[in-house]
Amino acid sequence: MKIVDVQACVIGRPEPHSGGSVWTFVRVYTDEGIVGTGECNSAGASASGFATKEAVLALKRHLIGKDPYDVGPLYETLRRSGRYGGTSGPPIIFAITGIENALYDIIGKALGVPVYKLLGGRYRHEIRLYADCHAGETDEPAAYAEKALQVIDEGYGAVKFDVDQTGVGKLDTHNWTASAKEMTHIVKLVQTIRQAIGFEIDLAIDCHGQFDVPSAITFCRAVEELRLLWVEEPVPAENTDALAQVKASTSTVICTGENHYTRFE
Repeated sequence: MKIVDVQACVIGRPEPHSGGSVWTFVRVYTDEGIVGTGECNSAGASASGFATKEAVLALKRHLIGKDPYDVGPLYETLRRSGRYGGTSGPPIIFAITGIENALYDIIGKALGVPVYKLLGGRYRHEIRLYADCHAGETDEPAAYAEKALQVIDEGYGAVKFDVDQTGVGKLDTHNWTASAKEMTHIVKLVQTIRQAIGFEIDLAIDCHGQFDVPSAITFCRAVEELRLLWVEEPVPAENTDALAQVKASTSTVICTGENHYTRFE
């Protein structure tokens, strides 16, 4: 079996404030009629959504005529094809991810097995989902609590909210130290949500890397008693030393990883 074509398309609107709901889908075609489909991030809600698609198409030349079973060698060929041009970061690594997904899809279809059997087997029959609620209709704590209750009514057992856009940076856009007023408001948001949903529902909070170390530590300590599922990226993800400082200072679970790419990072 040989690869004969690779195509991609963008789903969603790559525009500011579109909520990040922009995705690139990859299709890899073979001479035996088996088509693999892969999904990958489109580098956020911006014109770069199309950059991932263009990267997929640019990588096609390395795939035509190759055996789709050679996922590992093909992945490394793509990654090494432009190490000094960004193949270890977005949007190119997103394109490679979509292609890799599609290759596994082809193999699964050819062998008549689900892809998880190719990757070590199944650990569970069901997975839990959380609803990413982003924010309330307003910045008031009651609005966040109301949004959480609406989502829970839909059947979710866990919710996540963003708190980085509720005041941080308004006093000084270039200083990520939250003021006493800002921090008090953010903590009150989380407390109000937890009070509304109780402890039967899991609650996660996303900071999108918008705090500095002192603010992140203050926040994570302040919400320890609320037993959060996690606090996501309280400091910029690329600053792993800062992240380690925050983690060592609190019992609150710290979540990160979506801005780290490949097994090396």
